[in-house]
Amino acid sequence: MARQSKEQTDLKLKALWEAFEDLKKNSIVTNANKITFENICNLANSSTHSLNFHTKISLASLKQPTTQPFIELNQAICEYKNEHSKIRNTISSKIKEDTRKLQNTIDNLLIRITELLDNEILLKETIANKDLTIKRLKEELQTLKPMAKII
Repeated sequence: MARQSKEQTDLKLKALWEAFEDLKKNSIVTNANKITFENICNLANSSTHSLNFHTKISLASLKQPTTQPFIELNQAICEYKNEHSKIRNTISSKIKEDTRKLQNTIDNLLIRITELLDNEILLKETIANKDLTIKRLKEELQTLKPMAKII
């Protein structure tokens, strides 16, 4: 932004900082990083301050700043991008770890349920066999009772 008045430069910086802050708030609310150099430039160029600009803010002035105020803005943008990525990766890692633990718990519970169902089936078969044995023994007892009276 060479050859611009100090007033124009300050006004553009103010618009860029406001755009950066607005996009940062929006990124926090939506949990998606809206901070890009292009988004910041577009928002700043469409702000109320842009009515007083002689020329629009160039994307290059953000990507490759040459003056200290623009370098500071560039650094703030890059720091926020890195911070947002770290937070997102940390949250993603935590969610993945929690999901993995829950899946292991589900798998273990399914194994236990299968074991219990198998035991239930075996117990029902055992009960059925014992019921048959009891029935057969009762029938035998009924047939032996008349013989016992004879003796």
